Amino acid sequence: MNTGIYLRKSRAEELSDSTEKTLKRHKDTLLAFAKQCNLTILETYEEVISGENLYTRTEMLRLLSDVEIGKLDAVLCMDIDRLGRGSMSQQGVILETFKSANVKIVTPRKTYDLNNEIDEEYTEFQTFFARRELKTIKRRMRQGINKSLKDGGYISNAPYGYQSCRIGKLPSLKIVEAEAEFVKLIFDMYANQGCGCHVIAEKLNLLGAIPKRGAKFSRTTVKAIIQNEVYTGKVVWNKRRHRKPDDKNEKYWSTLNPESEWIKADGLHPAIIDIEMFERAKETLSGRYHPPYFSGKLTNQLAGILTCAKCGGKMMRREFKNSGMIYLICPTSGCVKMTSFSAVEKQVLASIKQQLEELKIEVATPVQSYDSLIEKAILSTKKEIDILQTQKEKLYDFLEQGVYTLEVFSERTSTIDEKIKKLYSSLEQLYIEIESKNQVKVDDVCKKVDNVFNAYENATIDQKNRLLKAIVKNVTYYKDKQWPAEKFILHITLKDI
Repeated sequence: MNTGIYLRKSRAEELSDSTEKTLKRHKDTLLAFAKQCNLTILETYEEVISGENLYTRTEMLRLLSDVEIGKLDAVLCMDIDRLGRGSMSQQGVILETFKSANVKIVTPRKTYDLNNEIDEEYTEFQTFFARRELKTIKRRMRQGINKSLKDGGYISNAPYGYQSCRIGKLPSLKIVEAEAEFVKLIFDMYANQGCGCHVIAEKLNLLGAIPKRGAKFSRTTVKAIIQNEVYTGKVVWNKRRHRKPDDKNEKYWSTLNPESEWIKADGLHPAIIDIEMFERAKETLSGRYHPPYFSGKLTNQLAGILTCAKCGGKMMRREFKNSGMIYLICPTSGCVKMTSFSAVEKQVLASIKQQLEELKIEVATPVQSYDSLIEKAILSTKKEIDILQTQKEKLYDFLEQGVYTLEVFSERTSTIDEKIKKLYSSLEQLYIEIESKNQVKVDDVCKKVDNVFNAYENATIDQKNRLLKAIVKNVTYYKDKQWPAEKFILHITLKDI
């Protein structure tokens, strides 16, 4: 009798033996049984997968195909539930395929002929209990998973920067130092340096970093790292609901669950990023426009810089293929009127240059107005010095009048001189603070802006974008629907001012 051996072990099953040992033991048992019963083994179908979903089991699908074409007379397996524990409809597909082809199911305990009414009923009875057992196993697994998560365990595949380990009886993570340095670089470049996900990915690839899955970093990989709270020492579970296809023609899909359904706990694993850095990156992410796809080349030097003054959305570059014109548009439909992209870029540069000239004038002009608190402190310190100077002059009078001895005079003069010295030191620090606040800082900004303009003209689009982000904190754009093409308003704030 031409026979095929079907072997399956679920990853969710008992872990007393490794998968390889279990499958080898089953295979040896079935081969010995086949020899004893004089069965001719034509094919072996072996897979490690849950029996819940038929259409994700490639070996079972191959087996059913061979059954349909009449290649096999029987299928040998350890038990009937090895064939599947899925829904009634999917189990019906398996059993009906065997029944139609008149293929027997052979196990070491019993041979099932589905065209025999008693065997058919017994098979249906067995598969019913297999489904019930699967539901029980899944419920217990969910309870165990939830308990592990609430206790700080981490049960998923280790993300980049970590590797799996155990802390006590719980699964957890430990830091991979070489990868953790790249994780820190990702957050620093994104939250502090204004770099986009694609730029960061290119930098990582240049430095030789290799992600857990895939040959190189992409903007999607970088974005996923920035959004992952595991790097702050947290464990988050049940963020998404996944649905596997019930039919081979359906697609796999997932959707985000409400935050109230998430399981969030303090993990046992150490953090790579502090919570302040993560929140900064999160805030930056929420304020940026992330296109649904990336062609691999940045085309907008103003990307992530301009914000709509009306709705707060990030302005986008849009090229109209029919006319060939390039415009700056708001992502919110019907919000503000669009403007020629080149006109906006020109105005951004002109406005920055104007602010630069004003800053240079400010640096060259003596400081006329001080911070009110510092000014009050200076006046108060000067007043104290004057009072002490007056007290010191009176000491001379008391010495001449014979009220104080020379010893007393020297002691009290020394005390007053020490107080005056400390006050002069405090006064000097106040002036230094004013100088740094009103001149040195502005001077540094001027130099930084000058350097940007010197490099801007010959830079690539990607470099121009980074240059602008280095000096520009925020640019808001507004244009009324009734305004002519050349009229719009920009408000530019430079960094560090």
